[in-house]
Amino acid sequence: MALIKKQGQALWLLDTSKFLNEAELHRLTRIAGKEKDKALSTGRKTPVKDWFLVCVATETGLRVQEIADLCCGDFQMNNGHSAVLVRKGKGGKKRLVHIRAAFCATVQEFINWKRSQHESVEPDAPVFCVNGRRMSKRALQKSYKRILAKAGISQARGVGIHSLRHTYASFLLKASKFNLRLVQRQLGHESTKTTEAYTHVFDQDMEKALGRLFA
Repeated sequence: MALIKKQGQALWLLDTSKFLNEAELHRLTRIAGKEKDKALSTGRKTPVKDWFLVCVATETGLRVQEIADLCCGDFQMNNGHSAVLVRKGKGGKKRLVHIRAAFCATVQEFINWKRSQHESVEPDAPVFCVNGRRMSKRALQKSYKRILAKAGISQARGVGIHSLRHTYASFLLKASKFNLRLVQRQLGHESTKTTEAYTHVFDQDMEKALGRLFA
C-alpha cells in the first residue's frame, strides 16, 4: 500500500497487487478446504487450523492481531444477529463485526473439532492455539504463507495475511453497493476517509460504466 500526501493529510492508496482477485480467493479457500479434509482423515491438526484461519480472515476482515486475540466466546452466533466480538481493536477500541449465517456453520465445525482434540472451548480459551498456548501474530503469518504456497498463489514480498483484510474490504464494498459507512464499521476504521482507499480498486468498473455512458 502506498502513502501519498494531499493538502497536508496522509491518504492511503491501495495497491491492487496486495489483495486477492475473485479467482485467487476461490482457489485459496478451495485448497484450504481440501487440505483440511485430508488432515481430518489422517489426524493432522495444522491444516485444519490453516483452513480456519483463511475462513476467519476472509469472512471478517479482522487484522491479524485481532485474529490472534480471538477467544472462543467471541463468536456470538444467534439467528439473524451473528457477530464476532473484537475486544481490543486498533486504538484499544471494541467493536462487533457481523458475519454471515454460512460462516456460523464453519465456526461451529471448527469448535466441534477443537473439542474432539481435547482443546478448551471455554469462552476465554484462545481460538488459535498450539499445545494450549495462544498462537502469536507471527505464527499466524506463517500459517497463511503455508496455505498460500499450497494454493500456488504468489504475492509481493511483505504483503502477508493483511491482504485478506484488503480482499474482504473490497468485496464487501462492492456487495454493499459502495456503502462506505457499513464497510467502515466492519473494518473498525475511525473515518470513512480511510475506507475510501478501497474505492479506486474498482477503476475497471468505472471504465465500463463510462463506456456505457450515453450509449
